[in-house]
Amino acid sequence: EPIHVKMSKTPHIPQVYESSVDRLIESLVPSKGSEFKRCKVVQHLAMVLNEHFGTQPFLFGSVAYKTYLPDGDIDVTIPCPRDVSHIEQLQAIQEVLQAQASIQDRPCNCNIIHAEVKLLKMELKGFCVDLSINQTGGLSTVCFLQEVDNWIGNNHLFKRALLLVKGWCHYESGILGSSGGLLSTYALTVMLLAVFNLFEGVDSPLKALYQFLAYYAHFNFEEDVVTMYGPKSKDGLEGTQRGGGKNSASASLASSEFALPFRRSPLIPHEQLEKWCSEYVVGASPRASPTRWSTILDTRKNVHRSPSDHSLLSLRSEEEKGSEDTLTGSTSSKIDDNIENIDELSCDTNTPTLSTHLDEFPNLEDHEMEWWSRFQFRPINVKDPLRPTNNLGRSVSVANCSRVHLALVEGHRWLSSLMRNSKRQTREKDIMD
Repeated sequence: EPIHVKMSKTPHIPQVYESSVDRLIESLVPSKGSEFKRCKVVQHLAMVLNEHFGTQPFLFGSVAYKTYLPDGDIDVTIPCPRDVSHIEQLQAIQEVLQAQASIQDRPCNCNIIHAEVKLLKMELKGFCVDLSINQTGGLSTVCFLQEVDNWIGNNHLFKRALLLVKGWCHYESGILGSSGGLLSTYALTVMLLAVFNLFEGVDSPLKALYQFLAYYAHFNFEEDVVTMYGPKSKDGLEGTQRGGGKNSASASLASSEFALPFRRSPLIPHEQLEKWCSEYVVGASPRASPTRWSTILDTRKNVHRSPSDHSLLSLRSEEEKGSEDTLTGSTSSKIDDNIENIDELSCDTNTPTLSTHLDEFPNLEDHEMEWWSRFQFRPINVKDPLRPTNNLGRSVSVANCSRVHLALVEGHRWLSSLMRNSKRQTREKDIMD
């Protein structure tokens, strides 16, 4: 278990700061217009895939989880039989899309990326879409993270905090983006989840951001692996949890002026994680199968959500939010400003036979299981909660490792200075009163 150090009281954060951050997050929350645009993109792709290949795409990643940034990509995956080459399948889809573009006399930006996970990267209706094959891990991850958000509660605190942290990492520090040798979104999500599991008093997105920066600015990435329950040493990855030590983040934070106290037990119990793994990770137990995802990956929750799905992350009308085009710098026109209810966005991408289509996803093959059996160490190591040998930090290059750490240190220094000045001003005001 992580070491528990007696730490100072919860940092004083003026309400004006909290209110400003809430307004900032509200500007990042998906709007009705942005949902509609992405819905139509997936609908178009679904029509093509169904007509030519008899299959359909399934959303995963930030769009499915509703925590995407305004210029975020759309991640989809399709089921494919084991005896069909993934490259050949992607090439066939590419040829169909190129043929359609030729008929319509428009350019087709559609390329196959020969990365660790083969995918077809395309531009549809102004959005970048990454289409992969048999990425069951992405689908189970969405289910897991939805359970996490429900478990933490507090008006979707985890999702709000994730939007804020992602916004800082992308727009302020430039350390988000696996394709550029930086942190992947899932790695960042697990890093944030560790903060919720380790510290008491993380009851607002701003506190979550501060503690995120404070913790990882002191984190020893050379020796430790990030897990959702705290640091583990590389040498003892399969052994006991690493919590202390003179070089650990726990010990370094002990004297921090604004550090939050450690929890005596994790926010999400180990037994609960095991339960979720047994339900959603295919191959983890006889109970786990793709059909288990159907309650969360339902069409209307996957492609778009009803107002009841996210009370705080509610869909804002374009009049309330201002067009997303302003956020992205685009000059395209607004879409459907007069839509009053998200149910009017009738994007029937998936059919009522959702469970049948989910059953088309095969289990991991032998060579894939062998690949998952080894944790590949990289400059930054983040352990996947659902697949313990999957290193989510493997996208960070050696050259960018110091850049990521420096950004965290500088971010922590800036926010600490801001809070320190606020504390001093409050003390001076009290003396004057």
